[in-house]
Amino acid sequence: MSGLTPGAGSSRVPLFFVMLVGAALLLAACGGGGEEPEVSTPEVVATTPVATPTTAAPTPTPTATATETIYTVEAGDTALAIAIEFDISLAELAEANGMTEAELDSLQIGQELTIPRSTP
Repeated sequence: MSGLTPGAGSSRVPLFFVMLVGAALLLAACGGGGEEPEVSTPEVVATTPVATPTTAAPTPTPTATATETIYTVEAGDTALAIAIEFDISLAELAEANGMTEAELDSLQIGQELTIPRSTP
């Protein structure tokens, strides 16, 4: 085993050479080397399709005025999500629409809300 451990005066075998020799031995052991390998057609694996919506829900387009925006409530909207989208507080949203914050919990689809400009 002393031949496997490099000692004084020994030389190292480059790794790529070891890999080449190993690959050649593997190829010979598998019966290859002299003939062209057979190429097989890859097997097609069925995958489950990912559901994609057939029509995308339109993004609400706010109507802008000099100091405010009119936003139309859509299905799934919440007062908090609307306030976050326009970078305002729930109190600002309620005040701009003459409502209390509690009344913001009862938004209706199609309801128009005044969105004040956020203060810097």
